[in-house]
Amino acid sequence: MIKRKNSLAYLKHHLDIIHYLFPFIWVKDWSIRIRYLILIFLTLTMIGLNILAPIMLMKIVALFSKGTTSTITIYMALLAYGVTWTLSQFTALVREIFLFKAVERSVRLICLEISSHLHKLSYHFYSKQKTGAMVSYIEKAYRAFPDVFWGFTLNIIPTVIEVMVATSIIWYWYGPLLGLSLITTIVVFIIFSLFTTEITSKVQSYSNENHFQVNAYLVDGLVNSSLVRYFGKREYEKEQIDKLLKRREETEIKSQLLMQYVRLGQVGIISASLILITWFAGKGVISKNLSIPDFILINSYILQFAVPLFFFGFIFKDMRKGLTDMEQLVKLLRTEQEIEEKEPLPSIRYKEEWGIQFKKINFSYGDRQVLKDVSFEIPPGKTVALVGPSGSGKSTISKLLFRFYEANSGEIIIGGKDIRDFSLSSLTEVIGIVPQNTSLFNNTIRYNVCYGNPKATEIEIEEAITIVELDSLIKALPDKLSTQIGERGVTLSEGEKQRLAIARVILKKPKIYIFDEATSFLDLNTEQFVQKNLKRITQGVSTLIIAHRLSTITEVDNIFVLDNGSITEKGTHMELMQVKGLYYNLWNTQSHLLSSEHYA
Repeated sequence: MIKRKNSLAYLKHHLDIIHYLFPFIWVKDWSIRIRYLILIFLTLTMIGLNILAPIMLMKIVALFSKGTTSTITIYMALLAYGVTWTLSQFTALVREIFLFKAVERSVRLICLEISSHLHKLSYHFYSKQKTGAMVSYIEKAYRAFPDVFWGFTLNIIPTVIEVMVATSIIWYWYGPLLGLSLITTIVVFIIFSLFTTEITSKVQSYSNENHFQVNAYLVDGLVNSSLVRYFGKREYEKEQIDKLLKRREETEIKSQLLMQYVRLGQVGIISASLILITWFAGKGVISKNLSIPDFILINSYILQFAVPLFFFGFIFKDMRKGLTDMEQLVKLLRTEQEIEEKEPLPSIRYKEEWGIQFKKINFSYGDRQVLKDVSFEIPPGKTVALVGPSGSGKSTISKLLFRFYEANSGEIIIGGKDIRDFSLSSLTEVIGIVPQNTSLFNNTIRYNVCYGNPKATEIEIEEAITIVELDSLIKALPDKLSTQIGERGVTLSEGEKQRLAIARVILKKPKIYIFDEATSFLDLNTEQFVQKNLKRITQGVSTLIIAHRLSTITEVDNIFVLDNGSITEKGTHMELMQVKGLYYNLWNTQSHLLSSEHYA
């Protein structure tokens, strides 16, 4: 009884998955919907022809048995039977032609939804995930959805309808004994499949999880391939991946063997039914209760349905795997966004004042409080700097401004209004950032520079790369701006990556600039050149500089010192030097180090 309830719950669960994915199937495109309507028509036509063909064969045998039927009548009957069978096969193939475009459209929409949803999820989500596992979700969508969809529409549903119609005909013409035999076969087959599906799907889930882990570890190792070489860990990485592959091998073998045992059981049920019904039909012929044409009709139906039912094992295997994969995809798509927008929200881009205020902001990573009652202001058109020791919470400020996270309490105000009252897309459009860790796409220099402004003109691009002193480097490259920079910009130095990121934000032309240690990898001469140009560009634009090198912020309008998550000092460079607090100590430490390097 418990197992029956579990199987029904399992069936209900997967029907819920299909219901969730239905909008990706019945899309708002009538060219696709018409294909589904044609599919229904062709499927019903195919079922009708498949039901009719054995009846026609029975009639032909009856004509032969009479011995008085004209030759023309027999030839016409044979021709009609051949045409009926041919049309049924032709219709089955045409269904697939109409389905290709519809299925691929659904795959495209599901993958698009997964990609879009992944970009909406918070940093908290990504801190618990690995890149390889995320890529596997897209890979599974390519494979899992077609397996499930083809299995249902082209195999299971048509076969079930055909069997039900044929059973009704046999029951009506030949009595309940043969009809009940067929019904019993189908019921036993379905119950057996449902019971075993629950078990095999659990094993398949373990196999999928191991597959995710292998992918995630491989991608992580490849992304950090230079680190592996630096530490001479190639053999170690080989051992670790082999452990994961061994675990995957074991669960995959267990999964495949279990599915084959299930298929053996399904084949056994169909075979026993075939023997039993053929024996009953043969006994009926011997006792004169059935004619030879009747025996041929019954046997034709059994043989006709035995083939697809035998293949149900393979279809069920693929569908079980596909449904398990789709379950993981739906679970991902149902992951709630931590940063919510109450649409429709007004756009921030039409604001005239771009002053920023942080009011009593508190924020924690789990149990660790990072920001404590932080309050400061960037007046419209002014430049403000945040400084402090490593881990004091400086970079968290920029992430809160972009709403990567939500503050536990407090407000962030732009133009007199809370940033939560603006649409997230418009908020990110007006803020330009050069992050502490430069992120670049595995694409061309042009693609990366123009990422913030794809419509930038050649003159604007040239001006941006000149400002960051990349012009001479790019001109020396054979492919100029079309040069591929590799994974995460591997062909560039850290300083070149940083300058590329600065050029990217310059082209974006934001209303607010954030520079998070934006020149930390530049040599002093290049840094001074870039800083001079940035000062000109940010003139009159609200700017936040998160600085490590204090020499780069001596001329800003105001400086806030962050220590252990709290603002401990504020003022201009000269004012803070007079206070002789943390800022003063940091300045003296850096000055001493610079002097040591100079005389070294």
